Amino acid sequence: MIFMETWQLIIYMPAYNAENTILELLKRISKINEILKGKDVNIKQLLIVNDGSKDNTLGILTDFKKKHTWIEIVDKKNNEGPVSALFDGMKYASDIMVKQGYQPSKTILIRMDSDLEHQPEDIPKLIEPIIAGKTNATVGYIPFDSRSGFLTNLFNEHIGLSESKGFLDMEIPQFCPGFNAIRGDVFGKAYPELVKKAEEFRKKYGKDMLTLDFVILVLVKKYEKNMDRIKLRAIEDRYIKKPSFGKLLLYFRYHNENVNFLKNF
Repeated sequence: MIFMETWQLIIYMPAYNAENTILELLKRISKINEILKGKDVNIKQLLIVNDGSKDNTLGILTDFKKKHTWIEIVDKKNNEGPVSALFDGMKYASDIMVKQGYQPSKTILIRMDSDLEHQPEDIPKLIEPIIAGKTNATVGYIPFDSRSGFLTNLFNEHIGLSESKGFLDMEIPQFCPGFNAIRGDVFGKAYPELVKKAEEFRKKYGKDMLTLDFVILVLVKKYEKNMDRIKLRAIEDRYIKKPSFGKLLLYFRYHNENVNFLKNF
């Protein structure tokens, strides 16, 4: 892949009790940053929202930041959950773009997780269609397999395809995929709408909108018809998770609420 113009990347992610993955994640992102710099693409900010971790996540982040000034830590004293942490990340990322005077049309905001299900080595592949001018937004999806459990694989494929075909006009075999890249000017339009929609969801259902990663894609679709999907690397064996039946059932309930909510957009 050949990048000809200077682009700024702002990556944001929540972290909660991530001491087993966060250092490796930081090191791998640092390596990718060095590769991208040679292609006129710079990770200007890696913004990590420490959501009240009880382990040594904050200590690891603080030590790494001493040698890497592009790391920014938002430390929350109490655990407020993934939705709150993600909104904090989005707000800080958006504020950084404005305060630093980055040109929105040459800035890409990337949303990742901190548990290494999302692998830094996929970042170049995720941003390539945006830099090439083919789209202003991409969404990465994890190719689940039997290692995550039969029900997990079936749930993601069935529910993911159902929602993505219904609301994004594309096929994404993952429920609520959380690894995406959105050009700054498009993000600037979709983010304020997402804040409003999240409040509407909370008033209607009495809880946080856990599916905000999918909802922001639906909002982005209003401004970018040619959103691209990117197949990510399979999860490494050591980071495989097998959600319980109860958790999958919880996700299914959110799916039903999400579909009903999105029908009124």
